[in-house]
Amino acid sequence: QLVFLTGDIAKGRDTGIIDIILVRDIDREFLATLVTKAEVLINRKIRYVIYTSKEWHNEDDSGKLLVWGNGRLVK
Repeated sequence: QLVFLTGDIAKGRDTGIIDIILVRDIDREFLATLVTKAEVLINRKIRYVIYTSKEWHNEDDSGKLLVWGNGRLVK
């Protein structure tokens, strides 16, 4: 569905924390396992928020960088 980077990383600042918004139905336990593995590989903390399609209301685009949408990577 949709993936956004937010926070400092979306502004081009590397503070060691990557904030992500995921809009999709996903196995939360599986995601937590993947995030833990990724954090070790990239030596960064990953914080994420998950919304279902029904929960997502995108009233404010400020501070969000869309990186995945419509089934493809956004360039």
